[in-house]
Amino acid sequence: MRFELKKVLFDRRILALFLATLLVNAILFYQYASGDLGGLSMKEIQDQYQREIDLEEREKVLMELITDPEKHNTPAFEAALDEYPKVSAALERISEAESYNEIRTNLISQSRAKILLGIMGDEESFAVRTLRQSIEDYELLEGICPDVSFFGSIELLTTWHPTDMLLLVFALLPALHLFTYERGAGLQALTHPKQLGRYHLFVRKYSACLVLTICGAIVLYGSNYLIVRQMFGPISLTSPVQSVYGYSACSEKINILHLLLLVFGQKLLWIMACMSIIVLGSVCSGNVALVVGLVAGGALISCAMSQSNLLWIRWLNIVRLAAGEELFQGAFYLNFFGYPLKRLYVCIFFLAILTPLACFLASIIYCHKPVTGRSSGTPTRFRVLHTNLMLQETEKSLFLWH
Repeated sequence: MRFELKKVLFDRRILALFLATLLVNAILFYQYASGDLGGLSMKEIQDQYQREIDLEEREKVLMELITDPEKHNTPAFEAALDEYPKVSAALERISEAESYNEIRTNLISQSRAKILLGIMGDEESFAVRTLRQSIEDYELLEGICPDVSFFGSIELLTTWHPTDMLLLVFALLPALHLFTYERGAGLQALTHPKQLGRYHLFVRKYSACLVLTICGAIVLYGSNYLIVRQMFGPISLTSPVQSVYGYSACSEKINILHLLLLVFGQKLLWIMACMSIIVLGSVCSGNVALVVGLVAGGALISCAMSQSNLLWIRWLNIVRLAAGEELFQGAFYLNFFGYPLKRLYVCIFFLAILTPLACFLASIIYCHKPVTGRSSGTPTRFRVLHTNLMLQETEKSLFLWH
């Protein structure tokens, strides 16, 4: 495997693309975190948490200034227009954390009311079973008290998806170089290993792609975490996940550290599945443009599937599974013959199965697909002769001596 890694990392073009990807991700994420990409910045919202004033009273004062016709086109009016969104955004996050127990109680009471009224169908229907399961899940969260603190850095980490797209560079380039390029260049025909040798060779190449992809994920997501820690300072990772804005409906009893680890683990499974699918396409052809086209076509099909009305098709596709944080933002279930299955577990199981399945199919194709030389208009039998080592050495001995 080390030799396969050297072939990728010692290629200056690939190494330059890797470094450029890391740099572009750091620049874009820093601009997103600092608010340079439009909208409010998290730093401005964090400043509102640190102000020693009553934010609710301040919001009322600002609203009065904004709605007062006599104040229009004055410096006070302009200042109020600038400050009001910041105060409102901070209050929205604070009120969600403070009213968590009320939100959880309302979810349980509404579910029970729907069951008692019978508006969701009979007792054995999927809808009623889903309501019962959600009641059980939310009752287990009794006693949780979210922290009313600033956790905007977690929001930024879990909602920034361009990093997921840039991570595909670490999955695509090694597969194209080790499988597609070498097949197209005739390197497999030069060595011409038997089936068992090709199997061992595939394992080394696949392992190299896997290592590079995982390292890319660690560096990209790790750099994002270091950026937000530097910008916003350390936070309490032991606080309940319901303390983070947007996660008040989470049905899992976990803290923020667990959330970060679970989301990162889910993204690792996602990129490993993507890499395995790319390898599956790469072993089928020696034409780089064709393989890239197949990957792009598969991505477009997955995008179309994510808009389907069928929940199984909408959620169990590669594009939608990139948004792993959505799995923790509520109690979502899929219909399995009338029984509710938690979407989080189904998606993780699907990714865990997809990766070895794609790897197995790729190994079969790689080991059994006929090996030929460089693609050209020359008939196959002449390509084989051209890559025959004995004929080349004989030619050098007879005609290239001095």
